[in-house]
Amino acid sequence: MTLHLLGLPLEKAILRLRAAGVEPHIEISRAPRRPQQAGALRVVRVREGGRRLTACAFALRVGEEKAP
Repeated sequence: MTLHLLGLPLEKAILRLRAAGVEPHIEISRAPRRPQQAGALRVVRVREGGRRLTACAFALRVGEEKAP
């Protein structure tokens, strides 16, 4: 299940995990030279069976929403 979370928008991954009874701890990683980088947060690492997620901001594509 956890490999299917990679690349998903963070909110979708959280919803899927909660539906499976897992409450994830979220870590946000940002580029040191661009700390204010805007974009959609996507899952880039899954650990401990989904209990720990790391997300990074990626540039938006047309039709995508900004991350909160």
